[in-house]
Amino acid sequence: MNARTSAVAAPGRPAPRPPRAVHAGDLRLEAWAHTREACIAEAASALAGSFAGPGPLMPEGVTSFEVSAVTDEELLRAVLLRVIEGILVGGRVPVWIEATATHTGLRMRCGTAETAQIVRVGAVPRSVAPQGIRCERTPVGWRCRARIDV
Repeated sequence: MNARTSAVAAPGRPAPRPPRAVHAGDLRLEAWAHTREACIAEAASALAGSFAGPGPLMPEGVTSFEVSAVTDEELLRAVLLRVIEGILVGGRVPVWIEATATHTGLRMRCGTAETAQIVRVGAVPRSVAPQGIRCERTPVGWRCRARIDV
């Protein structure tokens, strides 16, 4: 539905509400891969790529962290929040990202560069919206979706 159309209600029913728009300051990212781990790593790479343009071809350092969660959506959110924290607090942006399954979640390894070395091409992410997160198996692999506050 767009601004030029209007919803018509069936007799005796309220008019349907238009779909909620994503806030102009939000970013929606999606990733696909054959495994859950690779899909979450792709989503984290997409997050970094949403604002970081060309930078060093080789990382200046490697960092590792682990996240634990009950659901795949919670794992995705935890990884994205840790990447954002690394950018905002640590001043480091991932150049490459790997994920390995653990008994309770994921172990992430990231080749990083200083944010000062990266050409910014978009707004810096601030947080992960709690609604709209998906991490699910599909007939051809895995698909992740998240909404990022910028």
